[in-house]
Amino acid sequence: MAVVVGCGVAPGAMAFNELGITVSGAPDKFIAGDQATLTATVTNLWNEPTIETTLVANPQWDPFETDPPKLAGFGCNDSIAPPTLLCNLPSLQPGGSTQVQFTASVDGIGAIGMQISANAEGTPSTTNLYSPSVVWNAVFEPKADIKLNLSASAESVANGAPVAIRGLVTNTKSAGTAYGAQVKFSVPPGVEVVSRPAD
Repeated sequence: MAVVVGCGVAPGAMAFNELGITVSGAPDKFIAGDQATLTATVTNLWNEPTIETTLVANPQWDPFETDPPKLAGFGCNDSIAPPTLLCNLPSLQPGGSTQVQFTASVDGIGAIGMQISANAEGTPSTTNLYSPSVVWNAVFEPKADIKLNLSASAESVANGAPVAIRGLVTNTKSAGTAYGAQVKFSVPPGVEVVSRPAD
């Protein structure tokens, strides 16, 4: 038989780690101007319902490297202490969870971090509940500049004769990495592809 022992907390007191929080959904790479979409899940680990539950996303950045990140989310407010984002969440029953999705983006490049936490008021004891902080970090890299140069092995080809088409892809920005670059050829009807690279 399992026995759960709760700590007695006086009215008006603070209870830490009584709200659980997880953050997911961030991709691995960010380019200047990209928008990261984050999903935070807040769970009530307290033995009473919550009221005035709030998610707080507080970014940190180096002002010498990049501009302040832009934060936005449905039901969220960034005008109280910009660029800190405050998101109002519904009341949570004991064991209940809710999710909030918000975005973060920067125009420049550089590293940003974000401390994400939640707080609420428990009922009816008016205990202030707090979650641990989850730290999300990202580095926004410079944009790449892709150039494509096509050439053929011959200017004119007899019907049925082979011709080699070469596509040269160049990244003209030394500071920006081009991830997932692809070249797509549209082959007209009647043209047969004799050979091609394995990839």
